[in-house]
Amino acid sequence: NIDDSETIALNASFFDGGSFHTCNNPITLSLSSDTLIKTLIFDCDDLGLNSIELWVTDRITGAQDFCAVMVDIQDINTVNICSQNSNLVDISGQVYTEKYEEVEGVMVQLGVQDLEDMTGSDGVYAFDNMPLGGSYTLELAKNTDPLNGISTLDLIMIQRHVLGYDRLDSPYKLIAADVNHNDEVSTIDMIELRKMILGVYDEFPNNTSWRFVDAAHHFIDSQDPWLGVIPETYIINQLSSDMDIDFIGIKTGDVNGSVIAHSEFKDDDIQSRNSGQQLIFNIQPQMIAENEVSIIQVSSQNYNNISGWQGTIEFDSDDVEILDVRPGALDIDVDLNFNLAHKDSGWITTSFHNKEPQIIDEDEVLFEFVVRTNRTLNSTDLISFTSSVIASESYEGTNNIMGLHLENKGPHNVQIISARPNPWVESTEIEFRTTGTEIVEWQFYDVNGRLIYTDNMKSLPGIQTYKVERENLNTSGVVYVRLITSNATADYKMVLLD
Repeated sequence: NIDDSETIALNASFFDGGSFHTCNNPITLSLSSDTLIKTLIFDCDDLGLNSIELWVTDRITGAQDFCAVMVDIQDINTVNICSQNSNLVDISGQVYTEKYEEVEGVMVQLGVQDLEDMTGSDGVYAFDNMPLGGSYTLELAKNTDPLNGISTLDLIMIQRHVLGYDRLDSPYKLIAADVNHNDEVSTIDMIELRKMILGVYDEFPNNTSWRFVDAAHHFIDSQDPWLGVIPETYIINQLSSDMDIDFIGIKTGDVNGSVIAHSEFKDDDIQSRNSGQQLIFNIQPQMIAENEVSIIQVSSQNYNNISGWQGTIEFDSDDVEILDVRPGALDIDVDLNFNLAHKDSGWITTSFHNKEPQIIDEDEVLFEFVVRTNRTLNSTDLISFTSSVIASESYEGTNNIMGLHLENKGPHNVQIISARPNPWVESTEIEFRTTGTEIVEWQFYDVNGRLIYTDNMKSLPGIQTYKVERENLNTSGVVYVRLITSNATADYKMVLLD
């Protein structure tokens, strides 16, 4: 009810959400451990948020318990009883990256129970009508989607920094490179980051996905951000006026600034990160007999100035068993560069980089797989590079992002190579490969396996693209894609942002 008096009295029952005793003993509600205090009176001096304790007392045993609740006292009626709410101010700010991309989904807390706000796509948080004189501690947290913005290119850049070739040129990049959160950048951070890329970790063992630094902070030494305390909280002692406090969001592991920080991120911005070129891997055709152990050699027709690559290797685990991965011209370490933990499920993740870009002739073997097949197969039908777990991409020089494609596939092969962009908002183009001229079917499923959209198109032999619009997919989050031809299927995973 509207009350235009100078005071308002609130009874303990106003705050009760259904308190009861587990043995059905009678209880008394109060606003203090003193059961006689059942009512509190608020006036103009109490405008804004007030912390209240609701006490529950067992009348038989005298046992007590309480919870803290917040009450917001406002003067919002047509008659202003209080003089312009002069004792209320606002605490607000914005969270953005070093590249001024707003950071969404950051939980901002004031150190008071139940007093928190979540940033939207504009990165803004706000606490309105805060009473003067209060003391607060601004704390920010976001620990989701640790792979966002992370790729083997970040490993390349961190290694070049460690070796002194190309130094990371800002304190925020250095903090991002400190993956294990020990206030320095070393090869240990690279090991931890690669484990995240390969899927060995699903979260950082000693760090969070994001860290936040007071935007007004000036580092003593931009090449040593740990020289002095990094202000990751903001303490307000006796709030006396409106405050605008911004924070710089730092995505752990992302030193090239490729993180997608909010859901309004434009598809063009994602697409522009990939040059459209491709590193081509080749497998020489050979027939492999049932139960035969064979060597599958991987070469490349254009391994020119390549510093690294990553991707998902998929295969039919009912037909193929990956026994080992061996180095060739590339200094491959199977324990470091491959995650074989899921090979029984038909996929392996891989991440490789070298401290200097390499040029390797097309007749040299880059690396090789040792395999056993459960039926007679052509070597070109055994594996494919996809982006189903981690994106398949390669790096020319130290900053040109290219695709990664495996050729010399068998006559009945169909492959979804990539979706650009992925994640996406408005539309994406799916790059795929078939070997014949026919009508193919596209199927799209949500994370619960529900079919949400189908489409048909005429495909031609070779690599081509299919464009899908957001309006066709009434969902968000993970979307599973299936391409069906007359004799094969291919699956892929995309992420559709709100």
